Order: sequence, then structure tokens, then C-alpha cells
Amino acid sequence: MTLATPQKSKIQDDLGGAYINTITTHSGFIFKETMRHDFGIDGQICALQENVYPYGSEYSESDFLLKFQLKSIYDYEIRDNQVIYDLPIKNYHELIIDNTVNKVILILVLFYNDQVDDWVQHPIILDYDTRLKYCAVWGSLAGLEQVSNTSSKRIKIPCGNIFNKKSLTEIMCKLEKGDSLGNNVFI
Repeated sequence: MTLATPQKSKIQDDLGGAYINTITTHSGFIFKETMRHDFGIDGQICALQENVYPYGSEYSESDFLLKFQLKSIYDYEIRDNQVIYDLPIKNYHELIIDNTVNKVILILVLFYNDQVDDWVQHPIILDYDTRLKYCAVWGSLAGLEQVSNTSSKRIKIPCGNIFNKKSLTEIMCKLEKGDSLGNNVFI
């Protein structure tokens, strides 16, 4: 039997999903990956709610969730403290819809080069201490203008929009209160 190596893009996508899952789980939320026919949605982040009964408390998924589109990329640049990326036009138009019920953000998982073997670090001394060697930024494109581009639209996300436990918790708290995420992506 000959083992096959997945395409680089499949590895990128899977590592990006694993990264988002890790941040989501660490933040105390539930990660739900969309497997088929996502129509611009790659996953959802769901909050928990506490249900109090006479015998004690139980937790269940709330109806409150955040949808996201994920791009695992190495073809970006950093300039003027912004991540600059040419977002495919289809994705741009999906993300600019300002829907009051369904909030969708873009998450860019940033790989620092195109070498698959560099994306995960395995320390020599501690074999069980694996580290992912990239991070992510997030942005809300809701309300941006439609454009006539046919292939891509250049976007700029501030480097300060790191997707981590703190920012995800802040996003979820805003959405739970009904607050807007605003528009924090520039074109």
C-alpha cells in the first residue's frame, strides 16, 4: 500500500479549523464545523446556557451563535500594522451582508510561509509539547459597499484584531447584548 499525502490546501484548511476549534474550546464555547454545502459559512461558534432545575444545574447549547468564514493563508502581507489579503470576490460579497440575526465574521489563520513542515513545531526535548506556529486575525465586513471586481477584493484587517480567547469572549458578549460588531475591515 502506498500512502498518499493530502494536498497542501487540505492541510491548510484542516490546521486552520483545528486552530479555531482550539481557541473556541479554550474560551468555553462550542465549535461547530460546517462539513458540506456551507454556502460561505465554514463553521459556527455556539454559546452555552445554564439551565437550573430543582436537582441542580445542567448546561446546553444556546440559540445564540456566531458564524464564520475561515481562510487559512500564507499569501498575505503585513504593512502599516494591517494584514493585507486579496479576498476572493465571492467571499467578499457573502461577508458584506449586514444581517441583524446572523452575524458572520472572517477569520484569517496566518501561516508565515508556504512550507507545510514549518507549520507545526515539535520540540526535541518534550515530544508531547506540540505548538501550532501561526495565529489568526478576525474582521467584520458587514455593511461594506458592493464592488464591481470580478476576481478578488483587497482587504485590510488591523493586526490588533487577534483572534484569541479574549477577543472571542468580547465578540460573543457584544452579540449576546445585541450590540454591533461594527465594521473593522478596510478596503
